Amino acid sequence: MVNMTPIVVIFALVYLGMALGTAPYLKIDRTGIALLGAIVIVAGGWLPEQAAWDSVSTETISMLLGLMILSAHFKLSGGYQLITKRIAKLELKPPALLAAIIGISGFFAALLTNDVIAMAIAPVLIAICRHRNLDPVPFLLALCCAVNSGSALLIIGSPSSMLIGQALDLKFLPFMVSMIVPTVFSCFSIWAVLAYVYRGRWHVEAPRGQYKDAEFEQHQLGIWIGIVVLIVIVSVYSFTELPRDLVALGVAGFFLIHTRITTRRLLQEVNWPLLMLFIALFIVNAAFNDTGLPDKAVNEMAKAGVDLHDTLWLFAATALISDLFSNLPAAMLLLPYAEGHADGIAMVLGCTMSSSLIIFGSLANIVVVDTAAQHGIKITVWKHFSIGLPITILSVGFAGVYIWLISL
Repeated sequence: MVNMTPIVVIFALVYLGMALGTAPYLKIDRTGIALLGAIVIVAGGWLPEQAAWDSVSTETISMLLGLMILSAHFKLSGGYQLITKRIAKLELKPPALLAAIIGISGFFAALLTNDVIAMAIAPVLIAICRHRNLDPVPFLLALCCAVNSGSALLIIGSPSSMLIGQALDLKFLPFMVSMIVPTVFSCFSIWAVLAYVYRGRWHVEAPRGQYKDAEFEQHQLGIWIGIVVLIVIVSVYSFTELPRDLVALGVAGFFLIHTRITTRRLLQEVNWPLLMLFIALFIVNAAFNDTGLPDKAVNEMAKAGVDLHDTLWLFAATALISDLFSNLPAAMLLLPYAEGHADGIAMVLGCTMSSSLIIFGSLANIVVVDTAAQHGIKITVWKHFSIGLPITILSVGFAGVYIWLISL
């Protein structure tokens, strides 16, 4: 019989690392911690090598990779920069500009994954705010929260949503219809909270800098090709039963044939550490599930009145664990207890609507805060939390009521 103690210890250390984001005195990050845990489990013989490979959802990895390459093409063609600048140059007052940023960020996050959109828009947004003498902090906080909430709209909006959608075989259009109301309400909550908190405090006293063109030249044909392909993907996902992973990989193959962007440059934009984090967590969770301890814990919780097979309890657990360990680990940990459309909706809402509470609630938050720091803008944990708390209370509270209603 396999000794469960090492597996439990490794699992606990990996998830502690997910919560902390690093290990004391080391330069290791979440991906490194998860990968190290997977290596130790397989090398120690606690999970056979073939079982480790079998635990990885290649469909989810493939779909995420394909959409990352599509997003890379759109970014390198200047698409994100062009759209952000067009909106920012409109003669809008700060509250209206805030609404526009929330809307466009949330929309693109639903289509091309939240962390990718955060990474592409943040530096352009900073430059535009400085050019207009606007305080970039409320707009960056809006970007953080909007890409989290907006990503809930579609199955392809975030890595955790893709995983949940693939595992539960959620249908694209019914999922989108179910998500419209809570997503729109959450985005409105983001605007309302930030507009209230920063009323009368939008501008800085002196110019902070001049706007500079985006790092990449705009290529109109490339942008339009990206838009057309994106429309095709959404249409195929909505109206056919073709495998989503193969469709995404086919799109990736199409964009590898390029006259302007080299393969190496395109692949440099892919978030390889995120893909590796996925693979490592699949292995760590598979080893832990094989111990039987999760099922025993769930049974004991059910006796105490907390039944993870109940949709509302699953939603609450997903939201809580997402804030403690980030949304991707939460989705992987709780997926074995989900079944059907309602549970899938609950898990995605739990992962996305709670992600704005703290900086480490999602990778998108970390990306925006890090980008701000590189431009000399400090967004503290408390600053993010003070805005994220009311937004999360409103979004999660509304989502909980919504889930209760659709579960009746």
